[in-house]
Amino acid sequence: MSFFETEETNQFTFEAFAAHPFYTAINRSLVQQALAPLVTRPPDATLTLVDMACGTGVITRLIAEELAYRGRQARIIAVGFLTGRSGRSSHARPRCRCCFLL
Repeated sequence: MSFFETEETNQFTFEAFAAHPFYTAINRSLVQQALAPLVTRPPDATLTLVDMACGTGVITRLIAEELAYRGRQARIIAVGFLTGRSGRSSHARPRCRCCFLL
């Protein structure tokens, strides 16, 4: 266990909430709004996006899915601070190039 992790803190995680359909729907909408301005970029340009404080990686996955749906190539760098079991939860898809920096 790390300095910030205890048996007690391991009982409480964000993962169940992050998997809830409502959470996913709201965040998918926010991701779509955030990526809307990218339509002005050349369609063949490879984008580099940084997801700061990526947490469980759920939003990073939604970003990757939306970019794939739009047919855009991107390099996504997800930066976060995770300890213990939380570090297992990267939701990157094999088809997208995601780099998780923990």
